[in-house]
Amino acid sequence: MKQQIYSLHLSNKDTCRQIDTFLSFLPLNELSHLQTLILTQIEKENIIKLKSMLALSTNLLSFKLISSEIDEDEIIFILPLSNLQKLSILSLRSFQIHIQQTTGITHLTIFNYSLEQLIYQLFQYVPMLTYPNIEYISKYNRSMKNNENIHKHNAIYLEKLIIGEFKYDFKDFANFIKQIPNLKISDKSSICIYTTPYLSNTFQMEPDTITYFRTISYKSNLFDKVTNLILTHQSIIDKCQYHFPNVTSLTLISSDEVINDSLEKIDFIQCLKMTVNLSKLIHLDIPKYQKIILSGNLLELLKESSQLSSMKIDPFDLTLLYNNEELCEYLKKMIKKLNIYKYFTTYM
Repeated sequence: MKQQIYSLHLSNKDTCRQIDTFLSFLPLNELSHLQTLILTQIEKENIIKLKSMLALSTNLLSFKLISSEIDEDEIIFILPLSNLQKLSILSLRSFQIHIQQTTGITHLTIFNYSLEQLIYQLFQYVPMLTYPNIEYISKYNRSMKNNENIHKHNAIYLEKLIIGEFKYDFKDFANFIKQIPNLKISDKSSICIYTTPYLSNTFQMEPDTITYFRTISYKSNLFDKVTNLILTHQSIIDKCQYHFPNVTSLTLISSDEVINDSLEKIDFIQCLKMTVNLSKLIHLDIPKYQKIILSGNLLELLKESSQLSSMKIDPFDLTLLYNNEELCEYLKKMIKKLNIYKYFTTYM
């Protein structure tokens, strides 16, 4: 059985001395084909056994340590790096102290690191890095870049980068990216970074959309090219300071289950008029109509949108419009193209 174990996860979580018991019966150094090792919630009594066993586990390709109860130094110091390709630890402090030569690590996951350490140190000793996943890049140990004996190093193999929080200015991020010439993906959930003015003709404004401007002049023509705009009801309420002057196609989507109360408390059309030039609107898409716009607001929207001639709506929502006679009259007079589409859960 020992020869058939290639991957192993040892954990003390919700147990009593489980790792110690396991290592007493099956030492790691007897698992000659072990390539992947994950250790969770190590206890101090595990350290002595692990140190002697890990030093002999030279076939390890992947190592992950999930434990804040112990000092990582003692584990990282004896971890064989000759064949290691994937490493996941809390921080690189101990790794930096003990590393003496370049490694073949390609995948690296850590919690906290500084931008300077990445550029001036990590890229030097981990030149084969293709996939770093860093939860928090913060401003500490910045004096490192003032040392005359250190130089910037490019991560020429790095193609994908995941960052949780980046606590630097955008110009620092721009300089950082210059060290990664072959980067293809910058991702954590979903983040998009655009130059100004915005160049695409389609834009989706979410409640958590954040925009930064160097000067107020950048804001004046920021969204001039946008003709197809997608808004959530909450973004209409919160983001009406952003103006899209040339929108011809507008989609209003729901981001909450119940929003009518919040819509009744605001001047919905006034906020919408501050966001969009309704006189240029040609197409309106309203999935989940009853959750995004009240019938009175829809009627007012039609009255303000003199060029509106196309609409897309769910068949059930369309029947709700029959309850407002004036609204029906406006729809019959204005809408020349009606797309009755059965929406599913996309906008729920």
